[in-house]
Amino acid sequence: MLLAWVMQIVLSELAGVPSTIESGSPERNFNFYDSKNSFDFGTMLYDYDALRTAYKYSDCRKSPSDQSCAHVLPEIWNGQNLLVSQAEKEGFIESKVGNGAVGKLAWYIPSYTAKKDPTLLSIFGLTETANTTDTKSNRQKLADTFKRPFNWKDYCELFTTDNCTTPDDIAQRAPETSSECAKFFVSGIFNGKFNGTDENDCNANPSTCTGHIVAPDCKWASYVHQQAYHLKIPVKSNGPSPTGSYSYSEQLDVLQAAFATKSDILFIWFAPDPTLQSHIGTENELQKVLLTTPTQECLESRVSVEDKCSKDPSKWIGEFEGSCDNVAHSLNKLIVSNLYENGLKDDKTLGSPGYHTVKSISISDMELEQIFDSWNMTPGIDQDGYDPREAVCQWVAQNIPKLKEAIPRTHPRTMRLSDYNQNYIYAAMVVGIVSMLLVTLCFISIWYYQEKEVIVNAQCVILYMLLAGLMFMSISAVVYATNPSKITCVLREWCLILGYSLELVPLFVKVAAINKICQSAAKLKRVKITPRDLYKTIGQVVGVIIVFLILWTVIDPLRRQEERLLTSDENLDGGIYIDIYYKCASSSLAWKLISLSIHMIFLLCSTVLAFQSRNVRQDYNESSKLAFVIYAQFLFFLLRAMTWVFSSQFIPGVSLIPSVSDAITSFILSFDVIVMLIIYFIPKIIIGRKIKPPDSNERNARTRVSTNVWSNTIELQDTANVLILREVNGIAVTSLHDIAHKNSESLGFTKKSEEGKVIDETFDAMRKVLKEIKTLTR
Repeated sequence: MLLAWVMQIVLSELAGVPSTIESGSPERNFNFYDSKNSFDFGTMLYDYDALRTAYKYSDCRKSPSDQSCAHVLPEIWNGQNLLVSQAEKEGFIESKVGNGAVGKLAWYIPSYTAKKDPTLLSIFGLTETANTTDTKSNRQKLADTFKRPFNWKDYCELFTTDNCTTPDDIAQRAPETSSECAKFFVSGIFNGKFNGTDENDCNANPSTCTGHIVAPDCKWASYVHQQAYHLKIPVKSNGPSPTGSYSYSEQLDVLQAAFATKSDILFIWFAPDPTLQSHIGTENELQKVLLTTPTQECLESRVSVEDKCSKDPSKWIGEFEGSCDNVAHSLNKLIVSNLYENGLKDDKTLGSPGYHTVKSISISDMELEQIFDSWNMTPGIDQDGYDPREAVCQWVAQNIPKLKEAIPRTHPRTMRLSDYNQNYIYAAMVVGIVSMLLVTLCFISIWYYQEKEVIVNAQCVILYMLLAGLMFMSISAVVYATNPSKITCVLREWCLILGYSLELVPLFVKVAAINKICQSAAKLKRVKITPRDLYKTIGQVVGVIIVFLILWTVIDPLRRQEERLLTSDENLDGGIYIDIYYKCASSSLAWKLISLSIHMIFLLCSTVLAFQSRNVRQDYNESSKLAFVIYAQFLFFLLRAMTWVFSSQFIPGVSLIPSVSDAITSFILSFDVIVMLIIYFIPKIIIGRKIKPPDSNERNARTRVSTNVWSNTIELQDTANVLILREVNGIAVTSLHDIAHKNSESLGFTKKSEEGKVIDETFDAMRKVLKEIKTLTR
């Protein structure tokens, strides 16, 4: 009873686990924290159905309102051993565990009764075969001594002439409610009534008359019927229940009525309990009655709970071998078998200490007696409400160090919001802003040197696309260094993925086009690639990426999620702190894996194209730069992927707190941008500054000459046809050089006239070669 209160206090206040006490009915309340100080006893002594419900629903708040639900029975006696074994086999409870107390159930009589007849203190003065000194049989002695109690309603109807309308020494008034009618004692109003009935009349029933014994509920570890029958003790219980027993509250009322009227009573009760403790040293002190010595054979021959509660009285008595006295035994508690598993969460920081606390709490008889003494000494503010709560509270306060031993070492845990404003976060933001400024400077420089040959050859629009991608990545780096929110979480990934797409897609589309042109030029085949074709391909790839981002945002958007991490910092309650961080994450990891896969595919495509372009003319050959870019990109990709893996706690025992992970990611993106600028853009800008651009007349002349010479053979189309033109020129020059060299060697000329002749022959050969080229290019 009070052990349940101690458990509730320890769980709620020391372990941080909210808990309530199940009474079996919404109309009854036994919670320690009840505002009305209610002290309502449960509807059932051992509510196994409540344990079944808790096992089924785990959280009692989710169980049906018409079903009782409890995860723990704090006290269970050995009379329940058979039912406990059945429950264990059924699987809804784990093996019973001791609660620290030793249970002692016995027959008792008040001290004032024992003083009048000490023979009643043992079986020798109780059995029917024994005779007293005045030769009166023990049957009649017990029938005359232990009369039967009457409830309030029966007293008014049977023992008064006006139904308690007139107050007397027993009742001050008639009962007003149905619950009052059934009461055996109401302090100050109804003192109780004991009187003999036909069952006490040994003159009329010499062989069947009996004294009265107050037997407890049939589910108790009491064997009164078996003991009385086989030990030939002529007593019988006439309680309101079908088995003649009394409920817990009815037993207490009958006992209080006996004390108030100084009536003799034979009473079955248990220890530890405040009822026995409260009367020690008074004339009402309950004295134990000794029966036959218990043996193991006797304990194994006890009648079962089912038989004790059967409607057939013949099943109550069992066998003679089980009629010995009760034996003291350790009390146990029952715990729902899945309580431990339910306390384990995916997030270990939220694991409940409830199971270990409940299992470890242990209170001895002596400690319980301290609580009882305090209860009895407390001023009578509210004997059955405030007073016991005050006694339990005082004892808990005095024994906190002992009770804390039952709580797991790292509990209770205190939540602590982690500060996102760390120096490394500020540093990451600064580096991100620097990368944005560098990208901006490169934008300006490319625009300024856009007519330089190195910029023209690299395709100015493509460079602008690459810089736009780098700008998106720089923005993502800055956003990663901000506190996660609904907007910034989405903005991070959009800028990151778009940035990588605009950085890599235009680059490998351009290189792929150059490779195609060069391969066609080497075969002297005509190819026509316009800027529109390049932009269309880039737009299609980037469009697919945007569709993916839209689907991600609509179906499973990145949200700010709370993450808790255990620390080793001890809190004020002896537990540890849980640091709370916020991170951006979707419900499914698939989206992030897809985004990383897209980046990896881009890198693989770029690698293949960089290898294929190794033999392209140097003016258009970016294979070396592209190789460096891919190498750097791959390293940064690995770092970013590893950071994500460690922050996602895929590896047990290895994790990065979200703020550190975000800062690292921000640094990676910023350095990625800066390295890209250093490898790919800054060399072009430096070359552009060194080379003086041709004046307008020279540019026009070059264009005119090129157009006149090749107008009948090749259609100029931007970079593609320029490459073909250069390949053709290269072939022609090489051929003419070979012919001239061969002629000079064969002729061995030494005079200028001879040289002129060789030159004429050389030009004749050149015309033939060009004519052949013209035929092939058609």
